[in-house]
Amino acid sequence: MQHQPLIDEMHVERHLARRGLRLRFSDELETQYEAETSLARSRLLVVQGVAGFVFYLLHSFTDLGRVDKEGSQISN
Repeated sequence: MQHQPLIDEMHVERHLARRGLRLRFSDELETQYEAETSLARSRLLVVQGVAGFVFYLLHSFTDLGRVDKEGSQISN
């Protein structure tokens, strides 16, 4: 079973053809696009946030290992 988009491709093409200097779609088309993509975009933001936080924690722990008890950096 194939996914059929709610947005009519010809409708999009008409808007692209008459866009002029800036790209702007009708409110109806923007609402449909938001409804179709909001869940995936939100999921992507959460995954990127978690990955960034894990990256931050990993580097924080490695930095802690390079500092001695008095707080000065240990040189190699």
